[in-house]
Amino acid sequence: MPNKPAATQKLVKKEDHRTRLTKMMIMNAMTGLLKEKPIQNITVKELCERAEINRGTFYLHYHDIYDLLEQIENEILIYLEKLLQENTVLSHDISASVPNAFISSLVVFFEKNKELCSILLGEYGDPNFISKVIEISREKSVREYMELYPDATSEQVDIFFIFIANGFLGLLKYWLHNDQIPFSTLAASAEKIITEGTRFFTND
Repeated sequence: MPNKPAATQKLVKKEDHRTRLTKMMIMNAMTGLLKEKPIQNITVKELCERAEINRGTFYLHYHDIYDLLEQIENEILIYLEKLLQENTVLSHDISASVPNAFISSLVVFFEKNKELCSILLGEYGDPNFISKVIEISREKSVREYMELYPDATSEQVDIFFIFIANGFLGLLKYWLHNDQIPFSTLAASAEKIITEGTRFFTND
């Protein structure tokens, strides 16, 4: 009797590993297809053939192709939200030579997930994904700007956030398709631009 819970636990772990492996195969097949065509032209049948699984296995985890893409995107958004919770988006000491932890974490993340990010932000990616990325950082960024620059107007803060968020994503997209420059170099440049750009809050 005491062995039963252990055996059950082992079975659950085995099933979890099998599930993770299956989802990885599906995700790899999906990203491969998104390199070739837009999502509306991808069918469950061809995805299953590429992933070498049956349709029943696919529908065990996802409602349809769009649900699969949404879950892939949500994993990235959850990770970015975690980074936001753990770090400040703007260095409090603008004279510090130590890189901002949030920017540094983004560098590590994007370098490890370059291919996936390239697909999601590429020609056949979800155009709404960029908006989602920007929105999850808006609230905290705006709050930090207001705390650091209490005399800044809400209009200034909104303008600064929109400019910085879209500028950083622009650099990211440039790097994904033109990787002659290391992303760490682009990120360091972006951080310097952001830091010096905060003068916008203090100048008339």
